[in-house]
Amino acid sequence: MQALWMLLAAFSFATMGVGVKIASVSFNTAELVMYRGIVSCLVMGLLIASRGRSLRTAVPAMHLWRSLVGVTSLGGWFYAIGKLPLATAMTLNYTSGIWIAAFILGGRSEEHTSEL
Repeated sequence: MQALWMLLAAFSFATMGVGVKIASVSFNTAELVMYRGIVSCLVMGLLIASRGRSLRTAVPAMHLWRSLVGVTSLGGWFYAIGKLPLATAMTLNYTSGIWIAAFILGGRSEEHTSEL
């Protein structure tokens, strides 16, 4: 069953990429991010309401920071999909793990790199 969820997620991301590519002809990046955010909030709100939960959090500043980083990242991804060929944008998206590792290792001081 877990593999089916992974397939569904991959299909959903691929479909979203194609949808963003098609919609980028008529809408700018900020509009696309806004519309995706509205849909996400509606789905999340329905799930939370159906389970009788609350959106209250003990760490609102951390959620605000995560939201800011998430919206910025999504804007960058949608911009790339809209301006680059879809295959190039998706390939760059899949290299994100490499860049994260490079930034983490590149930010280490000299004394710590000798331990590697």
